[in-house]
Amino acid sequence: CLSEFGYHIGWVMNMKHGANVITVLRILLSFCLLPAESFSYVFLALYTAAGLTDILDGYLARRYQISSSFGARLDTMADGIFMVIVCLKIIPFLQLSLFFIIWIWLILLIRMASLMLVRIKFHTFAILHTYANKGTGILLFLYPFMLTYSHHSEWLAVGLVLAATYSAFEEFWILLHSSELDVDAAGLYRRGGSKQE
Repeated sequence: CLSEFGYHIGWVMNMKHGANVITVLRILLSFCLLPAESFSYVFLALYTAAGLTDILDGYLARRYQISSSFGARLDTMADGIFMVIVCLKIIPFLQLSLFFIIWIWLILLIRMASLMLVRIKFHTFAILHTYANKGTGILLFLYPFMLTYSHHSEWLAVGLVLAATYSAFEEFWILLHSSELDVDAAGLYRRGGSKQE
């Protein structure tokens, strides 16, 4: 039974669209979070599985060189669905001040402006894979676990929002001043990369 299961897993991993299959799995896992009780073991298990698919699909796309524009758009959509659902499940428990709520909305507006800018300038949808975006993503992913085991939720929120603010501004600035779309741009202070206008 285990060998047959391993065969099927191997087939999925090596198939041409294996990364996209994993990305679709993240979307399904994200919707499974909706009925789960926030911060419960079931919620954290589903949340962890969804996060791992985000790492796995990127690895497969690079490892087997099966990246595609469709896969990139699907990945962006999956990330968006995952984050919206996680926010819906977690934010009501945070008891954030009005200041924090406004700050978070401003970050979201910058992110939306970046997506619109990519659409207008490059006729596609994409999120840059900058180090700041990756770092913010890791912090955001770890946040529910940190909240579960920490009594300093306000300081955790400040750190996360500061990281998210920097990464959002950096992405928008890079997109604004780039003449070519480079989704693998490392950040503002890297050498080489996309041509500046």
